[in-house]
Amino acid sequence: MTEETKNTSIPVGDIRVQMGEEAIVFNPTDDITGKEVSLILQMFLNGLGYRGDGLIDFGSFIVKHNLQRHFARIENERKKEQEGS
Repeated sequence: MTEETKNTSIPVGDIRVQMGEEAIVFNPTDDITGKEVSLILQMFLNGLGYRGDGLIDFGSFIVKHNLQRHFARIENERKKEQEGS
């Protein structure tokens, strides 16, 4: 292989969820269980595959399955951007 191959890979970014005015980011704790991983995977895969008109209610799913500890609140980024301008 004499041709140079370009690295066109995309880095893995944060998994962010917007819930109305609030934004959260997936931030798993060290003691996450296999069941919690499977529930979070179920949630994200449903989100990726959804092709409907409405919004998926991630917030209710997170609360129903007590997954809040694996998500961190993102402070209002728009406000921070405006303050920095």
